[in-house]
Amino acid sequence: MENKIEIFVTADNETEIKVQFDADTVWLNQSQMAELFDRDRSVITRHIYYITIFISHHIKYLLEHFLA
Repeated sequence: MENKIEIFVTADNETEIKVQFDADTVWLNQSQMAELFDRDRSVITRHIYYITIFISHHIKYLLEHFLA
């Protein structure tokens, strides 16, 4: 498997983000996502936290209601 890294630069040369590709997946760390979306890193962290909580609750619900 070949991991490819590409560099994206905005037209005004203000932002440069190096991203790593793995098959059809693009990997970014929280700092890269914050830069990409022009947000503070804490906003990205909070969104990731809420996503993991949502998934955890959803899995718990499925286990309680369908595998009980």
